[in-house]
Amino acid sequence: MVVNRGKGALTCLSSIKAVVGDAAPIENETQLLHALRGHPEESSIKVLRNSLELVINGNKTFMPRVLSQRGVYASGLLFGPVTFRDADEIRMRGFMVHHVEPGSHGESQEVLKSDLLEAIDGEKVEDLDKLFKRLSDAQNKGGGVQFTFKRVSDNNYTMFSYIQRTLTISDLRVIGPVLANLK
Repeated sequence: MVVNRGKGALTCLSSIKAVVGDAAPIENETQLLHALRGHPEESSIKVLRNSLELVINGNKTFMPRVLSQRGVYASGLLFGPVTFRDADEIRMRGFMVHHVEPGSHGESQEVLKSDLLEAIDGEKVEDLDKLFKRLSDAQNKGGGVQFTFKRVSDNNYTMFSYIQRTLTISDLRVIGPVLANLK
């Protein structure tokens, strides 16, 4: 939700109490998301800040649905466009892992959901058709490829860590609308 930046801006000192037009109180993030679902554009929320109740108006920016976009599935990993809300601001483009199939080769190589695809065999791949072609060629040869991933770090010293994993490509397919040149 995008809110104005004046006195009515949502801050870390604000306690969200309700969505205007929805009688249910808000006690956690899940309840807030559920209450906002019925409000497609502008929404108003009641907040408590310094013992004062305020109403803040704002617009929601919807994230693209992963299932409405094309992706590539290979070796138990689903690759699709980067969908982090702030991706453009921190220059994250290309593809990320949206799903890791339990028990898959991808899981056994410790690839995680939200890992960002940096390169395949040392070369950047920023086009879905090229990603599919590279993986298809590897699958047809019965070989593997070396993926380089950027992972959001869980420590206070670095923002990202880089990992490399070699996977034998299997079960390759396009998810979503198929274009003629991917057949």
